[in-house]
Amino acid sequence: MFKHSIVLVLFLFGVLCRPETLVRYGIIEMEKSAPIEIKNAQLMAWNDYAISLAEELGITAPSPVKVLFRKREKGDKAAGFENTSAFAVPAERNITVLVPVKLGLSPFNSLDNLVYHEIGHVLLNDLAGPDIPIWLDEGMVQYLGQNYSDNNMFRFMLLLRKKSGLLEMSRSEFYSDAMSYQLAHAFIAYLAAKYGKRRILNYIRSLRSAEDWRRSFGLMFGNDISGEYSLFYDRLRADVNILSLIDMNALFVLGALLLIISYIFYRIRRKRILKRMEQEDG
Repeated sequence: MFKHSIVLVLFLFGVLCRPETLVRYGIIEMEKSAPIEIKNAQLMAWNDYAISLAEELGITAPSPVKVLFRKREKGDKAAGFENTSAFAVPAERNITVLVPVKLGLSPFNSLDNLVYHEIGHVLLNDLAGPDIPIWLDEGMVQYLGQNYSDNNMFRFMLLLRKKSGLLEMSRSEFYSDAMSYQLAHAFIAYLAAKYGKRRILNYIRSLRSAEDWRRSFGLMFGNDISGEYSLFYDRLRADVNILSLIDMNALFVLGALLLIISYIFYRIRRKRILKRMEQEDG
């Protein structure tokens, strides 16, 4: 009996004195042993964004969201994480940031924007459930976070691609497509301008009990989604032409290319002249 009492006391002591591995600010939980420095102001900003987004989605008392950090591993390339900076597992309410963080274009141009983006996936899952289509998941998260501005590269690719199978893309196809993120964002922005953001949120909420997201779209918006998307894409391409690609950045890049080409031709011409002079002297 005495031995059992000692074991029980030691167990309770271990539980009570176990070092806490997470630091919590509001509904954001983060590892204390993060491999990169995270300031309190960042935690506050992440929490404020999560609360604001939850209110916008109509989610009351959202459960905590964990922000975890993991160093990159050799197997990341085979697992498809080679160019990934962060990912969410909404069912577990986890966000994992891969270190060192690879930043790129919006919304992946800062650590804060990365975390905001992944928080959006976790909260959107609360609203829609796990069967939300990838174009709607990514497009809505970007739209709510006000990410992605139009750019010349996107418009140039629109000129080249007459058709887009965004609605039929699997997750792997979506992540490997150069236009998918901005196209999904543009489609959501189009729907919001035409029908209002509230109707899109009602549509997303309906997916939790819907058997088919295409049929649910028709019931909510009164139009077939394939026809709606075709109309959107045709209008998007109609606004793009060669002249629309010309801005100050494009002129700067063009000028730099012309300078480089001019310098290359100058060097080639000078080399030929020097060679000819050597031959004449010889």
